Amino acid sequence: TYDYDIIMNLKKINGETIKSNFILNNDGVKAEHGFVSITNDESEGFFVTWLDGRNMSINNLNSNHNPMTIRFAQITKEGEIINDTELDSMTCECCQTSVTNTDKGPVVVYRDRNKSEIRDIYITRSILGDWDNPKPVNDDNWKIKGCPVNGPAIDAQANNAVVAWITGSDDIPTVKVVFSEDSGATFGTAFQVDTGDGVGRVSTLMLANGEALISWVDWTDDGEALMLCRATRNEGCVARQTITKHAVSGSFNFPKLERSGDTIYLAWTQ
Repeated sequence: TYDYDIIMNLKKINGETIKSNFILNNDGVKAEHGFVSITNDESEGFFVTWLDGRNMSINNLNSNHNPMTIRFAQITKEGEIINDTELDSMTCECCQTSVTNTDKGPVVVYRDRNKSEIRDIYITRSILGDWDNPKPVNDDNWKIKGCPVNGPAIDAQANNAVVAWITGSDDIPTVKVVFSEDSGATFGTAFQVDTGDGVGRVSTLMLANGEALISWVDWTDDGEALMLCRATRNEGCVARQTITKHAVSGSFNFPKLERSGDTIYLAWTQ
C-alpha cells in the first residue's frame, strides 16, 4: 500500500525538456520514498534530499524493526544522479525534509528519531564533499511514539542560515526559529514564533539583511490561520501578521515561501 518512488522531470526555463520521468531513488526496492526537498547548486544543477524506506523492506520481513533513512543526491544539469549518500540511518518516518545551499556547501535539516523515541530536529552539512555527523539544531527532547508529520525548514544566504520547526516537548506545541552565522555549524538562541496555538507546517526565507521570514499555521476557534513573521537573530519574531484564515473547514496543508529575484511569494492550499 505504501510503496512509491520519486519521479523527476528536468526542463530548461524555456520549456525545453532535458530529461523526463526518471526515478530519483534508483535502489529498485519496493518501499516508501518521498518527502523530497530540492534547491539549486552553483553548477546549474540541484541538491536533493528525501526520506528513503529501502531498509524497511529488506526481505519484507520484520520491516518494522528497520527504520526510515534520509538520503542526499546531486542532479546535474543533464539529469545525471551523482553522489547519492545516506545521511542518517534512523529518522522520523514522514516529516518534511529541507535543504539549502550555503557558502560552505549544502545543508540538510530533518526530524531525527532515536531508540528512545526522541524526535528532535537535526542538521548535517557537506564540508568539502564530506558529510559531517548529524547533530541537533536545538535540544527540545520531544518524546513522541509516532511521526507528527511536521518537519523543519531551512534557508540560507552566504554564511547566514535560519531554521524553523515545531516541537511538542512538555506537551506544549511550540513553533521555534533559530539563526546561524557560520553556515549551520553553530546556532544562537531559539525563539518561540507562535503565540501559543501553533500547528506548525513551517516555511522560511533568509533575507539579505540577516533577518528572516517564517510562515506557519496557527489554530483558532474558527479553524486554521496562516501566519507570517519577520524575525531577527537577537530578538526572534519582531513583526507578526495574519495572512488569511479559512472561511470554511479544511486545511492550508503545508504553505511555502519562495523567492524569485526581488519578489517573495507565499503559496498555500485554500
